[in-house]
Amino acid sequence: MRFLSWFALLGCFLLPLKARAFQPDPLPDAPLPHQKSDPDTQKKDVTQTSAGRVYAPRYDRVVFPGELAHRLTVRDKFIFAARQTIEPINLTPAIISAGYGEYSNGDPKYGTGSGAFAERFGAAVLRQDSYRLLADGFMPILLREDPRYYRLGEGTLARRFFYAVGQAFMTRTDSGRTVPNYAGLLGRGIASSLTYTYYPAPSANARVVLDTFGTSVAGDAGLNILRELTPEEVFKRLKQLHLRVTGE
Repeated sequence: MRFLSWFALLGCFLLPLKARAFQPDPLPDAPLPHQKSDPDTQKKDVTQTSAGRVYAPRYDRVVFPGELAHRLTVRDKFIFAARQTIEPINLTPAIISAGYGEYSNGDPKYGTGSGAFAERFGAAVLRQDSYRLLADGFMPILLREDPRYYRLGEGTLARRFFYAVGQAFMTRTDSGRTVPNYAGLLGRGIASSLTYTYYPAPSANARVVLDTFGTSVAGDAGLNILRELTPEEVFKRLKQLHLRVTGE
């Protein structure tokens, strides 16, 4: 996994220096964060309409072209991050991580067996929740950045692919400007560093922290690719299925 660390670090240094190069050409319906909204609307997590345009649900992780995005308040960002820690679907990456660690006997080095798998799973849940709370909650609040993914939705497959990868390193501010993704990268870096406090001694070292950080950034880029390239109809059907399963 060490090559993922180099990939992440390379992106951290190069993409901020060429921020304008990664900004997509303006689209007629490119979504911009909504500056103000009716107080009653603030309390609703449902799709609204205004002047013929559609508002994305406040806590959706993906904003589609043509949708208006509510500007997230401090409270909204806390809720946005907290919702991700309690959604059952988010246990899937932790299960996969624990299973791969058990298979390869990799870091964190808890050994093998059912007890080791349980410890790996617990560590993976704690690590991923740290990512979500820091990269999608606390840091976006402090740095006034928007943790949502804005889907490009148009252009060639290659352009959309590289846009999705770039969004692991670039993001929007609350006012809609494109900037380096300081909140996401710093949040993931801090969360990766926290593994020192709960990983077993053989895995509590700088190499593991670096590998963990690189893997998390690469995973974020991979998730963005799925968000961008999954057909919109399929994406929204999966979302509706998720809402029915969770009862939201």
